[in-house]
Amino acid sequence: MNKPADKKSDFSESILSGRLEDQGVADIIQFLEIAKHTGHFLIDFKGREGRIDIKQGQIVSVSFGSLRGMDAFYSLVALESGAFHFITKTDIHVTDPIKKRNYALILEALKQVDEKGRDTLIAKALNQETEPGIETGITEPVETDRSATDGPGQIKEKSGLDDYLASKKLNAAPEPDEQSKRLDKMAQFLKDKK
Repeated sequence: MNKPADKKSDFSESILSGRLEDQGVADIIQFLEIAKHTGHFLIDFKGREGRIDIKQGQIVSVSFGSLRGMDAFYSLVALESGAFHFITKTDIHVTDPIKKRNYALILEALKQVDEKGRDTLIAKALNQETEPGIETGITEPVETDRSATDGPGQIKEKSGLDDYLASKKLNAAPEPDEQSKRLDKMAQFLKDKK
């Protein structure tokens, strides 16, 4: 089912291709889900192939480097560079399918990227240790302010980490109009390709 990392895939049947610098893995998956495509979403990162099998728009299996399943998916979502291709297939047969919905997988992957850091997740897939000095997230302890109340008798917990993660997600998320434009552009590309 999975091809060795050193064997290059044949992208001649690709209906969608591009660079992750222009379009992130999560955005592409959302587009493929809306279009209810079935096939292989292949990602080339530094000569290593990641593969997300999609059936009727839903992720059914994932592999990247030495990883399979959820860990592989977390590492692929962490990528910010590399080439991608989507090859349409009529059916995908998987022995051990992922049973979570795409939105749940994407949210969990984004949480893992925030908590563990992109470099750590990618290194795990490539069987490498992270290099000293690479920024992988917040390492200082965060104090919780339990003095603020959220109404009579209730304690409101406030954490600097929670504020940081919330602002990071808000700042990293594309504007809805930008995302709509990207999805429209991808839809037009697929329409033109047919």
